[in-house]
Amino acid sequence: MGRLLIAGIVICFLTANVQATVVLWEDWESGTDGWVDLSGTVVPTLSNEQNTTPGGTYSLKVQGNTIGNSMNALDRNLDAATAVNWYVEWSFFDTGATREYLQIRSYSEGGSSGALQQLISFGVYNAGVDLTVYNARVTNGGVGWTNTTIRRVPNVWHTMRVEQDEAGNLKFFIDGQLGLETTTTSIYGITSLRVGSALTNGGAAVYFDDIKVGIVPEPATLALLLCGLPFLRRRSA
Repeated sequence: MGRLLIAGIVICFLTANVQATVVLWEDWESGTDGWVDLSGTVVPTLSNEQNTTPGGTYSLKVQGNTIGNSMNALDRNLDAATAVNWYVEWSFFDTGATREYLQIRSYSEGGSSGALQQLISFGVYNAGVDLTVYNARVTNGGVGWTNTTIRRVPNVWHTMRVEQDEAGNLKFFIDGQLGLETTTTSIYGITSLRVGSALTNGGAAVYFDDIKVGIVPEPATLALLLCGLPFLRRRSA
């Protein structure tokens, strides 16, 4: 019985670690190190006007602007491409912007270099979509700009989440509610993020906070971890 209990604890620990794999975490409390400013006419800034981190102070404010080609965004290149079974989660607060979103990108040579293999965006858009709901885009092998089923509510924080599995199934969540499920034939790991659309946004600011990139455990991995438990039970009998 003692061995069985220890085995169960070890397996639960390993499973939890697989589920908790985090590649990137950004709450802006230590500045914008590692992020690249696109150096446009209008630039994002750290702001204490809105914040979601317990005990924290700052979020990233993407300025409200109406200036063409403003490049009002920050980029972050990952050290290496993630596995294809990834998730990205962040906090999003918009004040009525026409088009602002977080972009999840994959380039053939890593970071932002080489050919663009995939671009997934999630937030709000203004052309060919329903303006009353949140919108998403899958550029390569997907649906382009489309609508979620979740009604847009500005001026409050929302938790946005995108998940991709190894088969190219994509799920878009707002505050834990599934708003869109689609697929892509361009299945890649993440090499970089862009916070902000780098476009005009109708003069309405947007805030981003608590950005997390992680790996979703594949079903086969979990099955291998869990299959050891009945094996050990038989040995203990």
